[in-house]
Amino acid sequence: MTHQAVHTYLRKYRDVEQPEQTDDQRRESAIERIQKLQDRSAAVTQDTVEGLQRVDIVPDGDVDVVVDIQVIYTDSGEQYNVFDLIEGSPT
Repeated sequence: MTHQAVHTYLRKYRDVEQPEQTDDQRRESAIERIQKLQDRSAAVTQDTVEGLQRVDIVPDGDVDVVVDIQVIYTDSGEQYNVFDLIEGSPT
């Protein structure tokens, strides 16, 4: 039985809903999701560059990959680090 099947059963037939998340829980969840994606993007990029180095498509050398996610408000031009924005302290 899948997680989705249990969730659907509880929601449809037992009228059970998940409790509403607090703002802090929403922030925490959002940060965790973005961090996982950021880490995965860095790992895939690192592996790709190293693979291309092995076949002499890009220059050899030790590389570090930095994934920096910025949020830009196009109407105002303001720009924030995504984590600072979510945590409520944009700089």
